[in-house]
Amino acid sequence: MTARREDAFDLRSKDEPLSSDDFEIPPSIVCAICGLSSCDGCSIHNEEALDTSCQLPWESPQLGVLTRFFETAHLSATQPEQVFGTMAAGSIRLPLSFGLLAESLAVGSFSALWLTAFYWFFPQFTQNLLSTPLALTLAFIILSGLIVCVVAIHLLWGVFLEWGVGRVGVKASYNQGMRFGLYACGWDLLASPAGVLLSGIYLGPRQIKKLISSSIQVPRRALHFYLSLARSLNEQDERHALRAGLWLFGAWGVTFSLALFVLLLGLWLPGVFWQ
Repeated sequence: MTARREDAFDLRSKDEPLSSDDFEIPPSIVCAICGLSSCDGCSIHNEEALDTSCQLPWESPQLGVLTRFFETAHLSATQPEQVFGTMAAGSIRLPLSFGLLAESLAVGSFSALWLTAFYWFFPQFTQNLLSTPLALTLAFIILSGLIVCVVAIHLLWGVFLEWGVGRVGVKASYNQGMRFGLYACGWDLLASPAGVLLSGIYLGPRQIKKLISSSIQVPRRALHFYLSLARSLNEQDERHALRAGLWLFGAWGVTFSLALFVLLLGLWLPGVFWQ
């Protein structure tokens, strides 16, 4: 494997000068082509080998859980060509666990932020809610439902995207599409308070704004790399597949989300007014 010694998470431009902060985290061996520390020999420049992509850190047992988790989320936002352009079919169990963990932290951290703000304006009312077992039980059910809902939306988007691929004459790979959708959950994490905290720990405060911006702007690029490279569609077929997937996603995904929102709201309201 072609390798170089550098910070496992520092993927900045080579033109940017190093500072003393760059040596605070112990370095590791990473692939010189794709930047992944778990790669066993990158082949993305091999004309025959887009299906033999680098193993994502989350799917590598060689690193710690938190390290694998953050590095995968980080790469999904900063290197979409290498992550999604080489996305191959494989296990759904690991991407699903990644998506659930990412959305649990994202939704949970946003909920904690909202609860803090609510307590600031309505301290007595918030204390009453937090001391009511029924309200706490309903809050847990709603939070769990939101996490499952967001992960399901990501998974459904991958399925609908592959349905669109099938509409242009290419055999749909729903397994591959689900992996795309589930690993895209990393973008939600990085744009959340939990993602800001993790970014500050691993990358330093100076990189937080840049990483949040990348996570917000990456979806369009990731879709392009996935359809054009991983699924080998030409420009015209790429547009048709994306349009068909978006149409189906709008028809079913939004309906599913609204139905779940109404259900969760119906569960929450009795807890709010139960005194």
